[in-house]
Amino acid sequence: VRSSMNSSNKSNAMAGVLRDFLPVYDTLNALKEKYANDEFGSKYGGLSIGPTFAKMGIKEFSISEGEALDLIRMNVVGSEYSGAAKDTVIAQVAPGMDLEGNVIRAALC
Repeated sequence: VRSSMNSSNKSNAMAGVLRDFLPVYDTLNALKEKYANDEFGSKYGGLSIGPTFAKMGIKEFSISEGEALDLIRMNVVGSEYSGAAKDTVIAQVAPGMDLEGNVIRAALC
């Protein structure tokens, strides 16, 4: 039991640090996309930290159409009238990220 508690505390702490690091992650990804075809940018592929995140156990998660709204795992970016039940997802805009059940970035719906 103690081992699993330590593991859980460690992943909670790591998730908190990674949440704070997301602006840097986003900036590096934007620069990578902007300069991907540039001579300078093509030499600095190491700036991509996506593979590092994956090695740390961070996984992207998706939200399906019709799924019930969960404000811990989802951020609503817009709403519209549809034939779907109230407080259900119509479409995902961007996937979320989590680490062992700790949401690092909520999915945009």
